[in-house]
Parts: sequence; C-alpha cells; structure tokens
Amino acid sequence: MQAHQKDVEGALDQHAGAQGAAVFGAETLVGLDLFQDPSLFAREWPKLLRAHALGTYGRNLGDKADERRRRAMLDDLLRAAAGAAGSVRRGVGVGRLVEFRVDRRRGSALVAEGQVVHVAIL
Repeated sequence: MQAHQKDVEGALDQHAGAQGAAVFGAETLVGLDLFQDPSLFAREWPKLLRAHALGTYGRNLGDKADERRRRAMLDDLLRAAAGAAGSVRRGVGVGRLVEFRVDRRRGSALVAEGQVVHVAIL
C-alpha cells in the first residue's frame, strides 16, 4: 500500500500549482477534489490521497487508460455539478457546507467569504 501511495505522490509532484485532482481506478472515478487555492491543495492532498489510494488499491488498472474518455467524463460531471440543486447548512467553523447529488455521486462544497474553498465529489 505504501509503494502504491508513493507512486501516486510522485506523479503529483510533476504538476506544481495544481488546484485539484481526479482519481480513477481503471475507468471508474474514485473521487474528485478541487480547491480554490493551489497551496491549500498542496497541504491537504497527502491526506486525501491516502483515502483515494485505498479506493484504488488492489484494482486491476489495465494496461492503458483512455484519457480522452476520462476527461469527457469529468467535463460532464462538472457541468452537472455546476447546475445541481443542494442543501446548505452551517459549517463547523467559518462558512457554509453545500451538499448535492450528481447522478449516483455525492458532492459537498465548503463556501466561505463568498468563495468556494473546496469541492469534493465521490
């Protein structure tokens, strides 16, 4: 498991300035995390990665990924999420938590000071 996680962390190092990541296990989306600030993503990603790595561990990932198909899937998901209805509740700290559903997936967004700080779709 640790070797699997190190492989994924190494791949992320090549994308400095990233604001999020989509994690796939073969052709299945495991999760999507988007952050308003790249430095926040860089700080939080190792913890999120551990959770996502568990979701892909032991799966047969196949020889070659169809990146075009994955990108189209993400475009469709993000378009649907942007128009999804949801419920709003107070967060534990500052801000509000917006919870929504997109098809069979659950999503949540942390909104503070009029900005979306973090979006997660599982």
